[in-house]
Amino acid sequence: MLNRAIATVTMDWDVGTFLRNATSTIKTWGGLVVILIGVVMVIAAVWKAAHGLMSHGKVQTNWAIVILLLVLGGAFMVGGFTFVSNIASGGKKTLEELGGNAIYMLPLFR
Repeated sequence: MLNRAIATVTMDWDVGTFLRNATSTIKTWGGLVVILIGVVMVIAAVWKAAHGLMSHGKVQTNWAIVILLLVLGGAFMVGGFTFVSNIASGGKKTLEELGGNAIYMLPLFR
C-alpha cells in the first residue's frame, strides 16, 4: 500500500525548477527585507525630526537627511523589491546606452 502511495506522487524535480523556485523565494524574502529597511528609515526620520523640533535649537539637526530618510524609506516601504529592481533596470539601461555611445564614438578619436 505504501508503494502505491509513493508511485502516485509525481517526482518532477530538476535543477531548473529548483532554481526558479529558489529565485522566487529569495525575491520574496528580499522584498520583505527592503520593506523592513523602509520602515526603519521612516521611524529614524520621525525620531530625528521630533528630536530636532523638541530641542528648541540646542541640537543640530540635518534636515536634508531627515527628508531623504523619509522619502526613501517611504519608497522602500511601498515599493519593496519592485522599486529596487526598477532602479537597477534603469541603471542597466543607462549603462548600455552610455556604452553604446562610447563604442560608436571611438572611431572619431583615432
